[in-house]
Amino acid sequence: RLLSYAAKMQGTDEATLTGNIAAMAQLGLSQLGNAEFTAETVGAVTAFLREPKSITLSLAPAKPVQMQELMTIDPAKPSAAIDLLGVHVKAND
Repeated sequence: RLLSYAAKMQGTDEATLTGNIAAMAQLGLSQLGNAEFTAETVGAVTAFLREPKSITLSLAPAKPVQMQELMTIDPAKPSAAIDLLGVHVKAND
């Protein structure tokens, strides 16, 4: 219902609004420098907007991560944190 309401407020339809949200997510996430994560997240957001059941953000690092490892990540390279922490986004699973 929220998408319908938001689309009406913007003078558009739900399909157009959903496409715009996906495009904005693509633009925002592309700045992280991790194409795989961006594609996964945009796909999950799009799937969720089409059929809103669930959206899940998970952290599944390949090995335990020590606090010192997190503190040494270059802030200019956020994709390193995504990879280190094994961040994934899924929808409707």
